[in-house]
Amino acid sequence: MEVDPMFDTVVALVSVRRTRLLYSVLLAVLLLIVTLLGACQPIQAPTPEPGPEVDRVGFPTNYQSAYSLYYEFDRPDNRTARVIYANDRAANVLPGEEFPYGSILVMEVYRTGRDDAGNVLLDESGRYVRDELTGIFVMRKEPGFGAKYGELRNGEWEYVAYRPDESFLTPPDRTQGCASCHMEAGMGKDWVFGAHRHAAMMAGEIEASSMPTNTIDLVDYQFTTDVMTVTAGSEVTWRNRDVVFHTVSATDGSFNSTLRIQGGFRRTFDEPGEYDFFCAIHPSMHGKIVVTAGE
Repeated sequence: MEVDPMFDTVVALVSVRRTRLLYSVLLAVLLLIVTLLGACQPIQAPTPEPGPEVDRVGFPTNYQSAYSLYYEFDRPDNRTARVIYANDRAANVLPGEEFPYGSILVMEVYRTGRDDAGNVLLDESGRYVRDELTGIFVMRKEPGFGAKYGELRNGEWEYVAYRPDESFLTPPDRTQGCASCHMEAGMGKDWVFGAHRHAAMMAGEIEASSMPTNTIDLVDYQFTTDVMTVTAGSEVTWRNRDVVFHTVSATDGSFNSTLRIQGGFRRTFDEPGEYDFFCAIHPSMHGKIVVTAGE
C-alpha cells in the first residue's frame, strides 16, 4: 500500500510543532526555577551610613544656667523657634576663628504657638511665641572627634540630639544628617552656623548690608522682598546672605539657579508680565517679579 506524501508532510509538521512546544515548556520551567532560586537568596542589608558608635558628646546638664546665650533665631520655613547656647570656650570665639577643643554648642528647637488660622503668634518683641520644646541638639569638638563620619566629617565635631528627658532623639550612629547639614557651613566657619548672629547680638545690633537697586537678598530663610516691580529690560539680582544653600526657581520653569552661601544670580526681564519664584529647597520661601512696559 502506498503512503500519501501529504500524510508524511503533516506528520513531520506535527512532530516539529511538538518539539517546539516541548522546548518552550522546558524553557519556561527553567526560568521559573531560576526565579525561585533568586527569590530564596538572603536579602542583603543596606550598608549603614558611617557615624560614631557611642555617645562622646554627652547631655550638657544645666546648660541653660551654666552656658551663655549664643543667639536666638526664628525659622520661618518650618515655623520653629531656636535658641542656641554656648559654653565659655565656644562663646568667646569671634567670626572666622576656629573653635578650640572643648567647645560645646546646644540648640533648642521649639514648636510655636498658633492662632485659629494657623498663623504663628508673635510676642511683644516680634519673635515667635515658643510652645513645646521638641529637641536639644548638641555639637562638641574634641581631638579625634568626627572620624567615623567618613566623607561627611566636619573637622573634629560630633553630634547627638536629645529629648528634654535626656534620652536620645537622634543617637550617635544616626547623626549623619547633622554632619551633612553642617557641611554647608564650611571649613571657613569651622562648620558652625550663626557665629555672625552671636557677634551682632554682642554688638547690640544687626548690621544692615547696603541694598543695591533691583536686588533681593536671601536672609534667615526669607526673600527680603516679596514683590519687586521693575521695567522691561531691567536686571534683577538675588544674593544669598544666609547660612545655608538656597535656590531661585521660577514657577514656570523659565529660570533656576542654586545659590551657595554668599553666592548670587542675575536675570534680565525683557517681557512685561509677572514672574513667580521660590526656593526649591525651602518651598515656604517665595516671591514675585512684576515687569511693566515702562514709558
